[in-house]
Amino acid sequence: MKKTIILAIGVMSLSSLCSQAIVLFTENFDSILDGDLTADANWTAFSGADQSVDVSSGVVVGLGSDAEDVGINFSETLGIYFGIDINISDDASADYVMGFRDGSALAARIFLSGDGSDISVGVNSGGSGAASPGATSVDTFSLNTTVRIVGFADGAGTVSAWINPSLADSGAPSVTFTNADSGGLDGFFLRQGGSWDNGGASWTADNLIVATTFAEVVPEPSSTALLGLGGLALILRRRR
Repeated sequence: MKKTIILAIGVMSLSSLCSQAIVLFTENFDSILDGDLTADANWTAFSGADQSVDVSSGVVVGLGSDAEDVGINFSETLGIYFGIDINISDDASADYVMGFRDGSALAARIFLSGDGSDISVGVNSGGSGAASPGATSVDTFSLNTTVRIVGFADGAGTVSAWINPSLADSGAPSVTFTNADSGGLDGFFLRQGGSWDNGGASWTADNLIVATTFAEVVPEPSSTALLGLGGLALILRRRR
């Protein structure tokens, strides 16, 4: 009886969390033709515009020696997460590669920084000094390894990031920083900076999700898992 009650409560709690979540944008890039990402109607170049952010075989690649910023727009939101799979092949100096926008401003920036063998993640909000990380993670990941990067901005100047998080890590980001910015967030951007040019695909990105909850951008538990948990509760009840 106790197991049935516990499982039932777990199913209801997780279902409640999922029902409150809003997915603002999702993209796996598989249906976008090879070439400039901004050829897709969802994405627009807002700075640089030299076609440095491309799609190749269903993933985004950062190419070229000049910077380009491309973004998507959505309804203004406070407290927002993104999750994206990143693979870095070039150990370059620090540069910001993605983040959130507030109108035309870059309100939250996520940096990737190399030290000769590993990559750390940095964060900063807008305002003075935002072109460099306000804080950098102690945790790192290896070159040529695909990791899940999760980012968060609250719209009040706090920006956080996680490297390969699980659901249990929601309250323990790899790095966080607070600046003085405030305002609703209404866009996500990807950026190829000049310092990440190595003549090839300096970084690749895939499986982007932008949502209002941490659970929606971390690939667990899926709706299938929730259904399985509910089924297990039903089985235990029948055996009671």
